Amino acid sequence: MSSSSGLSRIGSGTIVALGIAGTAVALLALGRVVGWDETWRTFGVTPLQPPFFDMHVINDYAACAWKGVDAYAPHACNVDNFNIPPTWLLVGFLGVDGSDSWWLSVAVFAAAMIVGARTSP
Repeated sequence: MSSSSGLSRIGSGTIVALGIAGTAVALLALGRVVGWDETWRTFGVTPLQPPFFDMHVINDYAACAWKGVDAYAPHACNVDNFNIPPTWLLVGFLGVDGSDSWWLSVAVFAAAMIVGARTSP
């Protein structure tokens, strides 16, 4: 028996994509209403400053490494001492620094969600 409404053609990837989009809209709205720190605390996550802190550290180290600074010396590029894989340090070639963290974080997240949606059964 076929459905005339067309709902039978909606696949799991579409459902996942709609769920992600809905969650993103809800988080953006909640972030605007109560603020980003309070939004993250709602989900039990301690917010770090600046926003996209982990990508800031990667980008700071990549920019320093590209300028010739030893990125593996303690506190050479950022007050936080992380061991960044050499592959991530190559993004310094693109001229990125801490100010590019938001869009690079969104790009990495979007790529992960696309791969996740494409590989789901």
